[in-house]
Amino acid sequence: MRTFLIAAVFLSPTLAGTLVPDAVAATPVAGPSDAKPPPTSSRVTTEIALLDLSGATLGRQTFNTTFGAKETVTAKKGGRTVICDAAFFEGDRLGCVKVDLTVTDRSIDAGGHFSRTEWRSTIQTCDAQPLTVGQKDQVRIRISVDRK
Repeated sequence: MRTFLIAAVFLSPTLAGTLVPDAVAATPVAGPSDAKPPPTSSRVTTEIALLDLSGATLGRQTFNTTFGAKETVTAKKGGRTVICDAAFFEGDRLGCVKVDLTVTDRSIDAGGHFSRTEWRSTIQTCDAQPLTVGQKDQVRIRISVDRK
């Protein structure tokens, strides 16, 4: 004759959460050990160069700034004035910088005719490599942003 032993365990709702040790339930997942943390500073070093249609540099300026600040680079040559306004913000991706650019190119020729061209662009850069922004038939901007 065989004897069967049946054991039943019933858990009350108050004890159900105490059966899993806290150390096992909350084990953090570690990332790669060689990954460097993203920069957390709101300071950036920027170089902006204004490029003529031929590719010649009209003006260049390097400056240190912070997020939310607006910087202006101006180049004057003869009857021509080129102005670039740049505003810096935290990028959409971690470690990136968003830059709002406004470029105004004003000139007066020898006959007294006035012309004005203005364009705007928003770029996002995640490294210090220079970017050239703008159409080939207008003044373009070469910008590099290094987040410190």
